[in-house]
Amino acid sequence: MNKKLISVGIVVSILALCIIVLFTTHKIKDFGSKETSKMEVTKTEIENLKEKYNDVEIQNNLAYYDYKRLIPESQVIALVEVLDDLTPENSITLTEQDVTYDYISRRKVKVIKYFKDERHYGDTINIIDGACIVDGNYVHPEGYEAMEKGTKYLVFLSDDNYEELSTIGFQNSVFNVDNLNEIDDYFYDVGIKAIIDLMSDLSDKEKKEIVNADMEKSDTDITKTSDKKINIKIGKEKKQIYLKKDKSGKLKVNDQDSQKSQNQNSQGNKNENQQ
Repeated sequence: MNKKLISVGIVVSILALCIIVLFTTHKIKDFGSKETSKMEVTKTEIENLKEKYNDVEIQNNLAYYDYKRLIPESQVIALVEVLDDLTPENSITLTEQDVTYDYISRRKVKVIKYFKDERHYGDTINIIDGACIVDGNYVHPEGYEAMEKGTKYLVFLSDDNYEELSTIGFQNSVFNVDNLNEIDDYFYDVGIKAIIDLMSDLSDKEKKEIVNADMEKSDTDITKTSDKKINIKIGKEKKQIYLKKDKSGKLKVNDQDSQKSQNQNSQGNKNENQQ
């Protein structure tokens, strides 16, 4: 009798164990499928805009401002983070005699740091930006995209055009500091000079040398190796300066790359002398 009871107990235990294993396996499979869905690639705000609306580029005939000219033209120079998305609600069209002549938007930004503030604005301000959503179209100047929510920009602003703060020349005055590769190639020297002058820990002498350089004709070259590193060659001797962004967005001298370059130059000079 005891043997039968023991046998029944063993069978019941085995069945219970099988049920637990099947239940646990099923739960793991469900958990895995949920994790896989989270790994989908997130699209940028601009990609979403272009999928949702017709992408319309309009001709951009704005004047070119170099960095030194941007400073006196600006009432405000600031590092900002965009707080809102571009929507039909914050988009504006300006019309005269039934003809629309401007497509803009009023964007809300948080000011992280003021570098110039003639009007004494607060921590949160509105900026007129050069992109708009109207009649199912995403309208923006050729070569320029709307500022993206959550992204940090170095901006040069004036209230001369719209009687409220607006960007000066769109990509000529809006520089993405979260991704240096997003800075427009045509205005890259302007953006990099501005970021280096206002946001790096280079010496005043080195900053002045870079700011005063004619990037097309001088011996000063700027090369972006990634969105977080910039290599600069200054002067006829091609002095190398390596900059790397820290978490706050400030450009720090990248001592590791600088030392590597110095060692390579020293070795090169040593080999030349031996020859």
